[in-house]
Amino acid sequence: MDPRGNKRQIVHDLKVSNNHGSITFAGEVELSKVQVEDVVVLKYQEIEMYPNQNIPAEGTNLNRPARVELYKMTPELKGSAVPPYKYEKMLKKSNSKAGATFISYKDDGGDKGWVWTFEVKNFNRKDLS
Repeated sequence: MDPRGNKRQIVHDLKVSNNHGSITFAGEVELSKVQVEDVVVLKYQEIEMYPNQNIPAEGTNLNRPARVELYKMTPELKGSAVPPYKYEKMLKKSNSKAGATFISYKDDGGDKGWVWTFEVKNFNRKDLS
């Protein structure tokens, strides 16, 4: 329990996923004040954290470092196929602009298709714009 008598809900290595991607929060995550389904929205080729909500302070709730995988990131622009290395270059630029760390871009050979993996230090919108 915390100092106010509230029951703590601790989860280790929380992973939230669906058919669009996954987010993994390494280490201990305190969830007693978090409704994960209201905070994490995984959509086709995008994630939303805290949609239409105030974002908690960095390091609290789910506004913390995480590894993100987005599935079905087919290498195409405006409906036309592009070489995977060119699409990867664009993803790296997007990560750099957002302050995220690019990990990989590869075809998993299965249902996930092309998977873009990157890490973020937080989910502050100003940092992910």
